[in-house]
Amino acid sequence: MMNTEMFAHNVQTQQNNTEKNYDVVVIGAGPIGIFYAAMLKKMRPQTTIALLERKAKPGHKVGESTLSTTVRAFRAMGLSMPVLRRLFGKKAGLRFFHTHPDTDQLEKEIDVVDIEETFQVERRVLEMVLQETVRRRGIDILTNTTFIPKASTITAAGNQLVCETATGEHITLHSHLVVDASGPASMLPKHFGVYRKNMEMYDTFNCNAYYAYFKLKKDVALRFWEYPTTRHITFPGGWMWFITLVSWQKTPDANLAQIVKRLLDESDAPDPTYPTRKELEAEYGGQSEQMISVGLTIRADQDDSHGSIGDRFAHYVKKHPAIEWLMSHYELVEEPYPEQKFPWFSVTNMAHDAEQFAGDGWCAIGDAALFSNPIISPGMTFGTGTSYMAACDSAAGLDRKDLSRATFAKYETYARTLIDALLDDTDTLYRSFAHVDSYERVLANKFFSGIEDILERTEYSATDPYVWNFLHPDNMQRIKAVKVIFQEGEKADKSPTLIAQEVSALITPYIAEVTSRPEIVALRLGRFFNFYDDLGHYAEKASKERGNVKFMRCSSCNLFTDDALSSCPVCGEPINHQNQEPSSNPPKQGAIAAIFPLITSPT
Repeated sequence: MMNTEMFAHNVQTQQNNTEKNYDVVVIGAGPIGIFYAAMLKKMRPQTTIALLERKAKPGHKVGESTLSTTVRAFRAMGLSMPVLRRLFGKKAGLRFFHTHPDTDQLEKEIDVVDIEETFQVERRVLEMVLQETVRRRGIDILTNTTFIPKASTITAAGNQLVCETATGEHITLHSHLVVDASGPASMLPKHFGVYRKNMEMYDTFNCNAYYAYFKLKKDVALRFWEYPTTRHITFPGGWMWFITLVSWQKTPDANLAQIVKRLLDESDAPDPTYPTRKELEAEYGGQSEQMISVGLTIRADQDDSHGSIGDRFAHYVKKHPAIEWLMSHYELVEEPYPEQKFPWFSVTNMAHDAEQFAGDGWCAIGDAALFSNPIISPGMTFGTGTSYMAACDSAAGLDRKDLSRATFAKYETYARTLIDALLDDTDTLYRSFAHVDSYERVLANKFFSGIEDILERTEYSATDPYVWNFLHPDNMQRIKAVKVIFQEGEKADKSPTLIAQEVSALITPYIAEVTSRPEIVALRLGRFFNFYDDLGHYAEKASKERGNVKFMRCSSCNLFTDDALSSCPVCGEPINHQNQEPSSNPPKQGAIAAIFPLITSPT
């Protein structure tokens, strides 16, 4: 139990050792740790919080695709939509294709688009702007500071956290609670011996990822390809992502920091009053450009690639003629960042969790607690959910002066339910990629079970950790039933076609029931799909009704922008709604195979 309501926020220095007192110390100053700190500060304003960051400044990491709940989290942290529009790339939704080694076609395109405005983010920029927002809320960030678990004491009665700076100075932080937001490093679960990568206990597999950055060298002659979505190419055993980012890597840190502060100083002003991206670049010596993050994620138990990361990437490109044709339109960025002279990145056996997600005086959130797979961006989407749920229990524990493990019972139940659901979802998605029909049905189940849930959301709330009805018992039970069909079918050596038929027999009646409900009919869900009607039937459309939002190319800078705005946030060009071409041309052929050119000798 705690002896005081709150430690005084003081500093003492003795013989090269600094001592500081906080209510809560967070390990890691990335988006998940920052969101936790921001939510806790909002719930309990008197709480003193410090974020520990081992790096001196935000570094370059793989670009990320965000979904609606993550953007709501950004806004809750103090980022307005005008700020997001100027720093990051536009995202209108998700797009999927299917292929396999024996075809040169991209088959059965699926998308869900135009629900709301989201973004593709570059992590260096995101961390820089988020760190500035929490500093302005009175939250300390101790950079260049490494936490040393073995030298620290962590108990329900209070913590003494020993840290070391890059200059060798030792810092002792006294806190009631320490929260691990260190990402895949999982510092506290590893320290307490509860970290694990035991996918067998979940009756599933792990995955490996190989990725790099590319630039477009010639247009891809596929309808909708350039519409600002996260593009997924699925195939038996894995999938591929294409994420178009706004990269600021050519802008020095000091210049980028000035741009960030200038934007945040505008507060909640209307969009047209903000300086445009081009004006900011001119005033502060910045430079942005489009870059494409391209990666492959493969089932580890089916990964037959060898050699270097680049060799492994090339293996799957050459294995799939349609992917080889796609990649012929892109060129590799050999030195993507100043400190990254090698172009290739990898993550192997990425999924993990922990035997427990909290203990006396500590808890772990985000990727430090659990991670399943990058497909459809669960890391940020549900990582913010773990932050919120842990913040709720933290606030209650601080008020009660009890930060024992029992205080985090609700959070641990949430995290345990979440990783179980995520791994089942990942399992069914990857197994569905064995056949084009099961791929379509499993994705349709995901879209139609979740789309109703997000349409009425505006601000981040207590229901966001459960977004898309993902943790609804009915959805979890249905996913488990689909997983059983796949696993038993594979054990019985059934053909992928037969398994797909059994999956369809389970999912199709559910979609028919959902889309026939009067309240769902009233939503006109077909507005959000180019290939589904209001009742969830897959079909080609002559045109798509406008969704909640619509994105059009600016006639000046050629980048996509929300057509509801009066001017382009990038270049300031007035948006002429009458003269603008549609954001994407409607289908003009009977099937994607009809418009996708036959590839006889991919290059």
